[in-house]
Amino acid sequence: MAEKKQNNTPDAEGFKPEDQTLEELLAGLDELIGKMESEESLEEMFRMYQTGIAMSAACDSKISKIEKEVEIIRNRRYADE
Repeated sequence: MAEKKQNNTPDAEGFKPEDQTLEELLAGLDELIGKMESEESLEEMFRMYQTGIAMSAACDSKISKIEKEVEIIRNRRYADE
């Protein structure tokens, strides 16, 4: 019987980029790029591309959230001075 892959890798069933940390997403993108470079199947490359786009969007969302939080902290600090 085939073993199911865990949901924290880009090629796993049920993989959800939004559930990953920024570090996990960046590592996963790096891994995905390596796999794409050696892939010969156009269909598989397209699937990986779609996964990469979703991972990239999740990274962008997480970075935007962090930037907003930093701005809030910075504004509080200057307001207290």
